[in-house]
Amino acid sequence: MKLLLSLIGCLTFLSLPSIWAQSCFPEGLELHSQEEIDNFGSLSPTCRTIEGNLRIESDENTPIVNLRGLNQLEAVGGNLMIL
Repeated sequence: MKLLLSLIGCLTFLSLPSIWAQSCFPEGLELHSQEEIDNFGSLSPTCRTIEGNLRIESDENTPIVNLRGLNQLEAVGGNLMIL
């Protein structure tokens, strides 16, 4: 009985991150700088799926050199645009 309760407790604990993970930005999200991308994880730590479109656009004054700040994302419900 104790083994069964321990197993249930462990499985519940291991499933918590998926419970906390959530969809976000139903209206979509636009990112225009490397700083915005780098800060995404700390500003939206539980966001795993962007429900709307994700638009990533830089210009010569605000170059985007990597997308590592978005590594927690698993899906985009709308369109993904990188310009």
